[in-house]
Amino acid sequence: MLERKAEEDIPKNEVEKIESVVYAMAEKFLENVEMDEIREMMRMTRLGQMLREEGREEGRYQNLISKILRKIQKNCTVSEIADMLEEDEEVVQKIYDIAVSQEPECDVEQIYRELMQI
Repeated sequence: MLERKAEEDIPKNEVEKIESVVYAMAEKFLENVEMDEIREMMRMTRLGQMLREEGREEGRYQNLISKILRKIQKNCTVSEIADMLEEDEEVVQKIYDIAVSQEPECDVEQIYRELMQI
């Protein structure tokens, strides 16, 4: 209830910062059973929803990166890959460039992190 009142009086971005701090403190000081309760409460907050959405987005990109890597191994061009995967050629080009620069050690997570820095 206190959180709902806070959301009315405090700007959205400030509430998200407070939720982040509370979660970090809980992670550090609470027992597992207590943390499970906090996690359940966090799932219902905007921050929890935002984190889930970010996780889905990250998974989507990592899946796309994996598919592009397989197409690169088959010597497909950027335009062929974009067409086959029905993706924007510009996005495929960025992933392609990062992957080629990392060869032979193409790591999906590393490519994703580098892609998100662009």
